[in-house]
Amino acid sequence: VYLPLLMANGAGGFNSWFALQNPNPSSTTVTVTYSDGITTSITLAAYASHNFYQKQEPHTSNLFAAKVVSDEPVVVVAFLEDSASMAAYNGFASGAVSPAMPLVNANNNGINTEIQIQNTGDSETSVTVSYKPSAAGSACTETQTIAANRSATFARDAFQSGSNSTC
Repeated sequence: VYLPLLMANGAGGFNSWFALQNPNPSSTTVTVTYSDGITTSITLAAYASHNFYQKQEPHTSNLFAAKVVSDEPVVVVAFLEDSASMAAYNGFASGAVSPAMPLVNANNNGINTEIQIQNTGDSETSVTVSYKPSAAGSACTETQTIAANRSATFARDAFQSGSNSTC
């Protein structure tokens, strides 16, 4: 299971944690490998759950990704929170070559979207995101190279001058 966006003392005071559940009738060994080099393993009893709190782990980065590997299928939900808000997403069972993102905001009444893309492969790859306006503006692209098993943030800077984009 892939978790493209995790934080420990991240921007705006955000931290993440994720809940992992073993829905199987037998125990399973789970290994979590973070993109900043930390790896941890646990044995999870049948039907049990465990929370991983990134703020309590010795991360070397504020923003990172993770890969969860288990002997049996597991369920993973990630949470991002600060003192005033919370967001959640389900872990991804696999990557996608051409994902669709139906809504990306660029200074829409002060709202901006950030897109986190994780390289699930074993070698670095170049990723291009194509932006197509719905009402105004021009189509453009943003390209970044993402190292193996790491993630990168798109859209945050794409519409700023000096970025790796044609926007």
